Amino acid sequence: MISDPPSYIHLACPSGETSSLAKSERNLIADKWACRECGHPVVRFSPIDIIIQGREPKPSPISFVYGYGIVLVVRKFVDQLIESGISAEAMKLGAVTSERKGNLSEWCTVRTQNEVILRATDRATFRKCPTCHRVFYSAQGERYITTDLPDDVSIATTDLMGLLVRRSVADQLDLDRWSALDREPIHVESIPLDGLPVDLQCKPVE
Repeated sequence: MISDPPSYIHLACPSGETSSLAKSERNLIADKWACRECGHPVVRFSPIDIIIQGREPKPSPISFVYGYGIVLVVRKFVDQLIESGISAEAMKLGAVTSERKGNLSEWCTVRTQNEVILRATDRATFRKCPTCHRVFYSAQGERYITTDLPDDVSIATTDLMGLLVRRSVADQLDLDRWSALDREPIHVESIPLDGLPVDLQCKPVE
């Protein structure tokens, strides 16, 4: 059992609230930003512009592009994060376009310098992409991280396609404003509870 107050809060969309990459983009992303094997980002810490199928994600302020490791966030929510103390330079924002609706100006892709795996307590397994060596982790139970973010970092994207923010930042956010937003307390456990190596990490965003 994990105890003591959580150091972080994980913010994510409810299950099923995702977007799909436009079919016209799927054969092009490997030349732009994605691994040819797993389809996840391999470019340096920089914005990624995408085209999605259908309309904008609703109703959560956080969504993601299913299968491609791209987090989508409502720009007004990004503004709230900045007002709560997160540096604008800590996030690289990219454009989101819909095949049907054109430019979705209310949405953006979000990348952070740090990308974190949320560990859990039960039935943990992982695999590595043979090309880019990104770690794909799966587990059940209460979630945690094994290493604190650097002192000057207050936000990170996660392998579960959400945003991990320090508790001090989350306390300043008006989270009740958003009707569909999962919030999960995350502790730091220096000794893994899943029997796997402590240094298990996503491929760092350079």
